[in-house]
Amino acid sequence: MTTFISGPMSGLPDFNYPSFHEAGEYLQAKGEIFFSPAHDWMGKERQPPTPEDEKPWEYYMRQSLKQLLYCDRILMLPGWENSRGATIEKELAIILNMQIEYWNQS
Repeated sequence: MTTFISGPMSGLPDFNYPSFHEAGEYLQAKGEIFFSPAHDWMGKERQPPTPEDEKPWEYYMRQSLKQLLYCDRILMLPGWENSRGATIEKELAIILNMQIEYWNQS
């Protein structure tokens, strides 16, 4: 089973990367394969973009959707319901009949 980590990023400190990293560490410790916008394709943690390197929201959404399509399950981080991107990702997961779980570790 491959998991996509979804959650709010825009407008949050460090784009909420620490929450994505925490969930990724948890999944990795269980030996699970996962993807997330805060990790590269090999599962290595990325750092939040600096203001001069930041790209438009649509760029990041396209990258996330590519990762989501490789997965069987989506893990929703707290606050997902207030995120335009996470809401889209969850709707697509429903359409694709993916398993949906909610992160409650913190």
